[in-house]
Amino acid sequence: MRINLFLSCTKCAARHQNYRTSRAKVQQKDAKLVLNKYCKFCRKTQKHKEEIIK
Repeated sequence: MRINLFLSCTKCAARHQNYRTSRAKVQQKDAKLVLNKYCKFCRKTQKHKEEIIK
């Protein structure tokens, strides 16, 4: 089963939710998905962390 989530920029003050993706439900409990993605608000490649869609 997959979990839907947003990827939000860690550098923006507003924490914009720039990307929408999914990951496997079975994963380590303390492991968060972190990817380098382009932020159109910062105009740079920044780290994006997951936020689960409820």
